[in-house]
Amino acid sequence: MGGQIVHFEDIAFGQGATMALPIWAQFMKNAYSNPDLGISDEKFQSPKY
Repeated sequence: MGGQIVHFEDIAFGQGATMALPIWAQFMKNAYSNPDLGISDEKFQSPKY
């Protein structure tokens, strides 16, 4: 009993683009579509150093 290792057989299923990207994309889509948050979709002005 116990001692088993839980993991993906292939890295393709466990890497970030497969696991996190769809969740992040949905979160950002909801954030941009919520007018109460006031997030602008205009081009970002990079600061000068």
